Amino acid sequence: MSGQDLHPSELAYAFSWSKSEALIGWGSGPFRPKSDAPDALSEWYQQGAERLKQSGHLLLEEDGSFAFEEAFTAGILTLVDPTVVLCAERKDGEAVRRMTVHMAKDRIIGLMLRQDGFFDVTRYADLTAATAACAAFLGASIEKAQSDARIDTPIRFLDLLQDYTRTGKARTAARALIKVGMSTDDAASAARALAEPIASGMLSVFYCSGNTAQDVEVYNIRTNSKNESWALFPPASLAAPVTLEASSVSALAARVSVAIIARMALAKSSA
Repeated sequence: MSGQDLHPSELAYAFSWSKSEALIGWGSGPFRPKSDAPDALSEWYQQGAERLKQSGHLLLEEDGSFAFEEAFTAGILTLVDPTVVLCAERKDGEAVRRMTVHMAKDRIIGLMLRQDGFFDVTRYADLTAATAACAAFLGASIEKAQSDARIDTPIRFLDLLQDYTRTGKARTAARALIKVGMSTDDAASAARALAEPIASGMLSVFYCSGNTAQDVEVYNIRTNSKNESWALFPPASLAAPVTLEASSVSALAARVSVAIIARMALAKSSA
């Protein structure tokens, strides 16, 4: 399962075989038929099975039964029983676009729903490639961050900044950032990103067990009109001070990858 298109009915049929109907980051809605007619779901599954046979993912066995192709099975199991899920969401006009990456053991599978109704399915070579894809999807700058600016701020200060930017007071927000230690240029850049981003989105990192999210870390990314990106995230917990730092595709990918690796290593050592 890599670099291919799958119809929602194909995924629905495969999920039903694994006794799962919903995916973390998606729920069940995108994989179900639009009709509520009594026979709609069974017809949907039949359509999915036929598509899978035609694509070679559902194979006829010698005894006349059908079984999934081995690599396809491994991909489905990764989707329905991940240890970590990345869920990247960004605004696209009035709509919200979403991309998820599901990780289990050495397999990393990405899903993105296209406007034509099909899912793009991608297998990533490693965690860095997957996190970089999410960062790019959110509109982070592909250029290396020109600053290493970073501040840790209490929630109340962040709320104040958001109030300034929501009411068009970007200069006031910049002055507030200067007072807590940012340079004039960095403060102006961050204030522009917060007030009038040309791209913005959220990356949620879910730590999972049994196809259920057990914990989550959230990163917000904003990119201003000068293609300068800034990331907002709580470094320890949702109750901790929030970090605001200059970012980019590579910087955000590194930040998220290190956090995941550290979290997984801690879980392994305490098991």
